[in-house]
Amino acid sequence: YSLERVHQFNAQDDVDNKDLRIGAITPSLRLDTRDDPLSPTRGWYASTSFELAAPWLFSQSDPFPVGYFRTQGRVDRLIPITRSITLYLSYRGGFERSSEAATSEPGSGAIPLIKQFALGGAGSLRGFAEQELNVLDKAIRGTLSYSNYRMQVDFPFAGALRFGPFIDGANLLVDNHSVGQFFFESVRFG
Repeated sequence: YSLERVHQFNAQDDVDNKDLRIGAITPSLRLDTRDDPLSPTRGWYASTSFELAAPWLFSQSDPFPVGYFRTQGRVDRLIPITRSITLYLSYRGGFERSSEAATSEPGSGAIPLIKQFALGGAGSLRGFAEQELNVLDKAIRGTLSYSNYRMQVDFPFAGALRFGPFIDGANLLVDNHSVGQFFFESVRFG
């Protein structure tokens, strides 16, 4: 359980500059069969979480109620190609929906900006700035989802250091969720 007091400021739209109280529960599960948590070369890592925020969990209800649910998942697979070369494959995805109806208050019924998915940076979409792929210019009153595919081949470099060329791909979708949409529209086989 978490209870957060959030002060949003410097938003693209002044209506989003506000104070919010968000009460939520977030159960999660993890499975880790990697051979080493710091420098793995084989195994699986999987995690999933579900977050629910609602006024009955002490999210604010005045001047408008804050409520949403979101789920995220991740599956990583490390496959040894040789004794010193490892293939890393990963899929990460998430889905969130506003659970409160809009009122006459500006910004009501939307997922709070701080809780909207955003991709970019070392943890999701390398080669992009942190949280560069986002929809902060939209009030999400419906759904928001993402898919993030990652592939890397790790080669030995010096001691415990490794060199890893990679390919990352991602998609952030408003009111339209598809796990395979990015992959099948953006990757060509032939």
